[in-house]
Amino acid sequence: IKFSPDGQHLTIAGYIPIISIWNIETQKVIAEKRGHTKAIIALSYSSDRKYLASASLDGTINIWKATL
Repeated sequence: IKFSPDGQHLTIAGYIPIISIWNIETQKVIAEKRGHTKAIIALSYSSDRKYLASASLDGTINIWKATL
């Protein structure tokens, strides 16, 4: 679980290899990221909020456009 740098979004990932980005105010999913084949073990936003990095037990790191 990771909050966006501005605190307006909650990013959730885990055993199922899907990243869900939630709007905290509306409590709705605003985006999903798919690409890993195993559990996601780490999430991190760039300081400018434009990118989200994810690391997985499949041995890959993905860089996503955050689209927040």
